[in-house]
Amino acid sequence: MKLKAVILDDSENDIRLLELELKSFPVNVEKRFTDPFKFIEEESKIKYDVLFLDMNMPGLMGSEIVSKVKKPVILITGESKNYAEVLNDLKLDNKHFVCTLNKPINGNRISKALELLKDKLRPQNHIHFNTTDGRKPIVISDIELISSQDLDKENEGQGESKIVYLKGKSPLFVN
Repeated sequence: MKLKAVILDDSENDIRLLELELKSFPVNVEKRFTDPFKFIEEESKIKYDVLFLDMNMPGLMGSEIVSKVKKPVILITGESKNYAEVLNDLKLDNKHFVCTLNKPINGNRISKALELLKDKLRPQNHIHFNTTDGRKPIVISDIELISSQDLDKENEGQGESKIVYLKGKSPLFVN
């Protein structure tokens, strides 16, 4: 399966270099933009899986664009900051971020970024329950039965408690 990508970078030369590197991977560049306002205008009409986004562009910063898109983003930067520093600087959560891709871009860096992207695109296989030990992620395929019974009178008034029976594990008490 080829990934559909969009590139947004104010440097035409950097776009060409990234496209050249991406040819070695299962990625098809659907659209390329040097104007962030044009991208925002057309974004909803484009079918794509990932946005390669230059972090520093004149007129509109990458952080402003990220807040407008709902697709995974690989940030491209010439700065030597790590992923956590970039997120902190941008004051954004990592819901749509995959990683940063530092310039100069090369095949090894792209390969690592695409592996992280695959993880981000993979469907979630767990749900979270509030348990007596705090919030816990539970793998969906491990759930055998969820029972909503009146467990005891001590929990009265605290909402209905449930028992989650898991394959080969002790049951969890959740609410």
